[in-house]
Amino acid sequence: MKNVLLAVLAVTVFAGVRGSAQPARPAIAPDIAGEWRLDNNEQDTTAQPPLGDYLGIPFNDAGRMRSDTTAESIWGTPEYQCRPHSAPHQWRGLGGARILKEQDPLTRNISVYHIQFMRSLDRPVFMDGRAHPPAYAPHTWTGFSTGEWVGNTLKITTTHLKDGYLKRGGPQTSDMLTMTEFITRHGDILTVVTVVDDPLYLDEPFVESVTYAYDPTASVNMETCQGSAFAENGGTDRHHVPHFLPGQNSGTREWLKNESWIPPAAAVGGVKTGVPVGHQRVGQRQRADRTFVPPGESRGETNRRSGSQGR
Repeated sequence: MKNVLLAVLAVTVFAGVRGSAQPARPAIAPDIAGEWRLDNNEQDTTAQPPLGDYLGIPFNDAGRMRSDTTAESIWGTPEYQCRPHSAPHQWRGLGGARILKEQDPLTRNISVYHIQFMRSLDRPVFMDGRAHPPAYAPHTWTGFSTGEWVGNTLKITTTHLKDGYLKRGGPQTSDMLTMTEFITRHGDILTVVTVVDDPLYLDEPFVESVTYAYDPTASVNMETCQGSAFAENGGTDRHHVPHFLPGQNSGTREWLKNESWIPPAAAVGGVKTGVPVGHQRVGQRQRADRTFVPPGESRGETNRRSGSQGR
């Protein structure tokens, strides 16, 4: 009898632990619909960051090459002038955000949220539990988004996006990315955490957060496209495509001249540069590069001699 009671108790405790691992869906979900004003002073939300600033981005070699060879001036060509903002950047773009809700007329359950930005298309987020399309389905600027409540946080999973840019300043994405957003409302404050997982260009997911404030007087303007046949950066040559061949973009590290405290090895991104151990390694590499080498002695001999003295 004692063993039976212990088994029942163990099952009960285990079930409680499993149940507490993920918050239950609230009986009444927070209302995130409304007009939201971007309240942020981070560099890439208020101005154009330096070209080639990949700090904190877990790029692999393919992602770094794609970004270095993509010219920012390509946005001046007629084909690009009317493109919407890239999905990973939209929450950090100018103009605020509008969230609308579409309800069932009888049950009043929210079946779809609609998210709108200044330079974007209407983006539906389906809340009815439908599955995502197959991998071969077409990719669009808004992708395909489904949402579910995890506690008081709305979790949105988006697939089938076109390729674009990860953030201002040159970092790019492939069209294989998956974007997961976590939207939480605290009173009149909306916190949005985005997680971008790109198996082609990133070795780890790239995580960012941004803060909005509820503003019933705000409005998201529709940016009317005035794109013409004249390429802003290529003159009248419609066949001109701004680009860089691998290794020929010399401007991606120019910004480091004014930011001498940043190690060049960290500026190119990568998993190791985003953790404390990586910073130590980068710092050691930078110090090693600055080591004075006496005449007639190789750098390797100097490093070995310095290392033996340190021991």
